[in-house]
Order: sequence, then C-alpha cells, then structure tokens
Amino acid sequence: MHNHLAELHPMIIHFPIVLFVAYFLVEFSNLFFKQTLVDGINFIILLAGVLFSIVSVLTGNQAQNSVLPIMHSKPIELVKILELHETMATITLWLFTIILFVRYYLFSKNKLNQIWKIIITIIAFVGVILVYETALLGGKLVYEYGVGTKFFTK
Repeated sequence: MHNHLAELHPMIIHFPIVLFVAYFLVEFSNLFFKQTLVDGINFIILLAGVLFSIVSVLTGNQAQNSVLPIMHSKPIELVKILELHETMATITLWLFTIILFVRYYLFSKNKLNQIWKIIITIIAFVGVILVYETALLGGKLVYEYGVGTKFFTK
C-alpha cells in the first residue's frame, strides 16, 4: 500500500500548488474589492489547499521512504535536495494551516478587518514563495535526478 501512496504524489501535488496560489490571488484582490462573499469562497479554497497539502505531504513522505534503500548509491547533493524539499513542503503546510485557523478565528469573531487582511495576505505571499521554491526542488528531483521515474533505480 505504501508504494501506491507514493505513486499518488505526482498526481496530487498540483492541487495544493494551484489552490494556494489561487487563495493568495483572491485574498490580494479582495484587499481592493471588498466583497463578503469572496471571503467565504476564499476560505473554502484555502481549506481545500490545506487538505490537499496534507495528502501531498503524506504521499511525498511515502515516496521518499520508497527511495531510501537506494539513496546510499546516489550523490549527497540529491539527499540534501530531497530533505530540503520535504522540509519546505512541511513548513508550507504548517504556514497555510496557521493562516486557515487564524482567518477562521478572526472571521468567526467578526474581527477580520482590513489590517488583518493585509497581514494575512503578506503571510500568504510568503507561503506562495515557499510553494514556488518547494516546487522548483521537486522539479529538480524529477527532471535532473529522475526521482520517481523508472530510471532512478539504475
């Protein structure tokens, strides 16, 4: 079953990437076009991003575990990139999860004012940068080292 989870990683990972970027773009645009309906929709986008991110991190961890037996024969740079990719993905998940809970708390207490929206948008922008950097590392793992392909075991 573990290999099946690992095989899902390349298919699942694109959902949180798109959802987190979409969340930031809607959050940013909502600073200028104050629409209450957008707040609710954007919360759903953020929630979906966090849920898909949890699945992505879990499947990514399984993918990493599936290649551990052959990592000793690979360049040390690859191990470092893999570990950094995992760390950044986890930090990204935690960052957006914190945004989700803070945003929910503020919204439910009717304290989600313009200042908080600006702060949340800035933090979400940092999150998007983390998403980008994590995706670059993931692409490097696949396209430069062949991780996750049939050629990686050779």
